[in-house]
Amino acid sequence: MTLAQANSTRAIPAETPVHLGISLALTHAKEMAALQQAQQDPRSAEFRRWITPAEFGERFGQSAQVYGEIVKTLRSGGLEVTTFPNRSFVEARGRAGQIEAMLGAHLVPVEGQPLSVHALEGALHLPPSMASVINISGLDTRVHTRHHLGIGSTLNSMGPQDLRKFYGAAALHARGFVGQGQKTAVLSTALAPGFDVDEVAIRYFFTNIANGSVRFVKRVIPNPQQDYDTQSGGAGEFELDVQMHAVGIPGGDSITLVASPASEVFTTGANDIANNLPGVTAVSISLGICEANGMQAYPGEFTSLRNAVIQGGLEGQTWSAASGDNGANDCRNGTAAVDFPSSIPEMMALGGTSIPNPPWNSNRALTGYTQEVAWNDGAQGGAAGGGISSAYMRPGYQQGLGLIGSGRSVPDISMIAGLPGVAVSSANPPGPLTPAEGTSVSSPLSAGMFALMSSVVGCRFGDIHSTIYALGTAQQDGGAIVFHDVTSGNLTSGGVTGPAAGPGYDSATGWGSIDVSALAAAWPACPTVSPDGGVLDGGPGVPVAPYSACNTIGCDGGCTTLNDGPSTCAASCSLSTGVCPTGTVCSQGTIFSTATRGQCVPGCSSNADCGEFPGTICSLCAHTCIPPGLASARVGDACMADSDCPSGGYCAGGRSFTNGYCTFDCQMNVSPTSACACPAASHCGLIGRNFQSTLCVADCTTIGSACGQTGYICQQQKTGGPACLPACTIRALGGGTFDSCTSINSSLACDVASGICGGPRDAGTPVVDAGIADAGMQFEEVDAGPTTLDPVSLNSVPSDLGALPDGCNCQSVNSPLMLGAALLLLLRRRSC
Repeated sequence: MTLAQANSTRAIPAETPVHLGISLALTHAKEMAALQQAQQDPRSAEFRRWITPAEFGERFGQSAQVYGEIVKTLRSGGLEVTTFPNRSFVEARGRAGQIEAMLGAHLVPVEGQPLSVHALEGALHLPPSMASVINISGLDTRVHTRHHLGIGSTLNSMGPQDLRKFYGAAALHARGFVGQGQKTAVLSTALAPGFDVDEVAIRYFFTNIANGSVRFVKRVIPNPQQDYDTQSGGAGEFELDVQMHAVGIPGGDSITLVASPASEVFTTGANDIANNLPGVTAVSISLGICEANGMQAYPGEFTSLRNAVIQGGLEGQTWSAASGDNGANDCRNGTAAVDFPSSIPEMMALGGTSIPNPPWNSNRALTGYTQEVAWNDGAQGGAAGGGISSAYMRPGYQQGLGLIGSGRSVPDISMIAGLPGVAVSSANPPGPLTPAEGTSVSSPLSAGMFALMSSVVGCRFGDIHSTIYALGTAQQDGGAIVFHDVTSGNLTSGGVTGPAAGPGYDSATGWGSIDVSALAAAWPACPTVSPDGGVLDGGPGVPVAPYSACNTIGCDGGCTTLNDGPSTCAASCSLSTGVCPTGTVCSQGTIFSTATRGQCVPGCSSNADCGEFPGTICSLCAHTCIPPGLASARVGDACMADSDCPSGGYCAGGRSFTNGYCTFDCQMNVSPTSACACPAASHCGLIGRNFQSTLCVADCTTIGSACGQTGYICQQQKTGGPACLPACTIRALGGGTFDSCTSINSSLACDVASGICGGPRDAGTPVVDAGIADAGMQFEEVDAGPTTLDPVSLNSVPSDLGALPDGCNCQSVNSPLMLGAALLLLLRRRSC
């Protein structure tokens, strides 16, 4: 077995902690395939009789003797071992010296990365007892997956109530089906401390925006080697994922975020869900890798994940994955390819759509369904992934559809991924909402809808492909209409011609999007007898009391929508008096017919409003509750968390501020006594993508001189005086170069030697503005071959990851005359 090699011959220290995920081959493939088919056949005695992880291990894992010998070998080398009931996976923890002695591995550091990032140089030499091993993750800890999250550019995004109306869930909620008893899971990578998901914001969204009672659970897999995902936007990605689950199941039991060591997400992370969370109904993944490249570099990892998905399906889990956001150009190299893991035949592949003309009412709330098109924002944005797999043969459920080639077609179905985007919460303390796009929306949104259907039908579904395709074919033949057939748009991207949408099934949008109410009505009934050996009850679901979307704030004006999306309960208010319920502030919006009325939006107006968040104070500029911070800290200091910064400030991350940067929200040209003025030794500057963020930056005097943190230089901004900002860089990107001065002073070019934005930009030099060219795009995987990586910090990424949004990977609006100001001011916090 040979894994990707690094470009260094140095060794990592022998005492370095190492965590391994060891995947073993499955057995009895024909019997397993027969069981998969029988579980989805209503005529079979095995119909939806789900097996347990232990039963899976007994029938399809390695023998007890072989599995035991592997465990014995690992323990004899001094490793701590965790066994799994499926007898096809083992976790092992130890030191680098122990790993190298046992496996003949030579682990080397990756240049410019922390010691926790290492790679395997040369081949492994496994003991004879480990002959059934097909993959070992944790030896190469470079992150090679990418996120499928783009940040939207509209304030009129769809909130939970809009999505529920659009896809038919509102009808089920009105009948009292809200996902009661359902458990779902999101597979995620571990993020560094200070840049992790915001649990308060997630729980706030569940209760106050999605109007639900579902519990949020974070499950952290042991990660002694600090194998973190350092790509920008990771927190926003996973916050979006779990929030989209809650759209479908506001009254569900739990939504669990499984945080896996970053390089082991498709091995250790997936096996954790299949073995330790067997009772979940639906699982979603919004991470991916170009199939064509990944199959060459990580074949064992591909097999390991597929095995876990198969196991989950046999246990009753329905897995779904995003199809990618690069259209037909998934590898971003000018050749047609699809995204993994959506291409796994047992994985529901979720494509993406856009809604050209959303049917908003006068309150900017969605009134119902209108036609979708295949998501493709063209040269200046993202496009849903789709096409024909080069790794997997066409499965039986796709036979007879008239598709080209012989590979598995992606996607199976689609849901919203493009404009108008969806509104999510990503700030702590919560309140602000941000629009988001990408197939990271469609995949988790579908998982919540599948779980909602399970609460109606009364049992879990497992691998639903055969039912989905049977209902799609029946609809084509005049049967029940359960899919919104998407017939226009295509996935052409980056010069690669992609599939086009048309009537019936196609490789652009699959069968189209779902009407979850109609789909639940047409779904095969559950077995009438409780499954033997499983964990499910048969029979139809039992409704609860009718669901009310307007149950969080006293509505004096009915159930309306906030300006940037969520159709939720929000009280109207008088702008002259500003009287609102506790925990909200009166903000002027654009949805009212007169300028005298505003809307009560989440926020604070005094420290007394922050009682729900102990130990916080109210930022009168951002109208949010924040930690009091350090009295000794100043604007521009390095930070890992908000508590490292001055009172009232917060820690900004992202590519604009390497190592973290203490700052405040601010407004330009305000009185020094204003709540939105910057503290002493700082001023309000325009920062980041398209200069939409106004943040306090540290003052300096001499352009080009070192100042503030290490690696920071006094720079002349586009507006305002000089500021302490990171040294500028230029790197190759696409057909040109990316100059980081575009986020500091777009009229000046970077002088790499000095690190300052100096002379005027050469008009003849092609410069790629990553914030424009990659709107809605994601991150490319690390190349399989020798790779030189730029120096990074906890919030930066390898230099060969492709185009990245610069600055705050969010949208922010700073006009005090817009409701978006109150809602979006904190988008830059921690997740950016």
